[in-house]
Amino acid sequence: MDINIKRIQDCFREYVSAENRSLWLDLSARPIQYGYNIYNSYRAGGKTTNILIFCLIAHVLYNTTTMYFRSGIKATRAKAVSTLCDGLNNTVNDDGLNYVQLITGGKYCWIQYHTHTKTFRLLEHLEDDVIKSPVFIYVCAVSESLSLKSGFADVNCNISLYDEFIDDEVTNTSMIEYLNALSTIFRLRHKSIAFLNCNMSVGSPIILRKFGIYEKVLNQTTPYMVYHTK
Repeated sequence: MDINIKRIQDCFREYVSAENRSLWLDLSARPIQYGYNIYNSYRAGGKTTNILIFCLIAHVLYNTTTMYFRSGIKATRAKAVSTLCDGLNNTVNDDGLNYVQLITGGKYCWIQYHTHTKTFRLLEHLEDDVIKSPVFIYVCAVSESLSLKSGFADVNCNISLYDEFIDDEVTNTSMIEYLNALSTIFRLRHKSIAFLNCNMSVGSPIILRKFGIYEKVLNQTTPYMVYHTK
């Protein structure tokens, strides 16, 4: 089933308060397209959390799973990545519901990381067996993404997030490895969405020029920018 971006954005506006939308990256108002969506802003701007909310809505509506990338192994170790979904688990609305309960209509209550499979899974109850719970997010280091070619076959994985794609673990081959990984994950499905986040900086000219946005980032003057590339 194709992802209807506008429908997800309408749900996003319903679930995320106007206050949080004004403080964080408001994905209900920002243009999102099939293909690459590159967000650059100051650190702690809510980019990752709001994209994960978008991904959870897509999971509920279309059974879509998400691939979460970081450049190197260090950033995908359990100690570093296990708190990724804390914003969805711990943010509670006036009715006492977190984002997981709110978006899934109470079917699930928590998102738990499973170290052995490097997946985030949705729990109906906190005491549930994590490995028997449905996958919401896969975690992969771009530097290890070659392993996806032989073992990854989730046809519902139609969203990816390359978080902090310019960091201290990025290499000259990271973008090539990332693009190869996307071709494995998305196969020939054309209505897939790739998010890439980086913090406000000139960053790596090699990567930014790959997407043709180096000059735009260099001259950026607004707190948030989204660059669409095919």
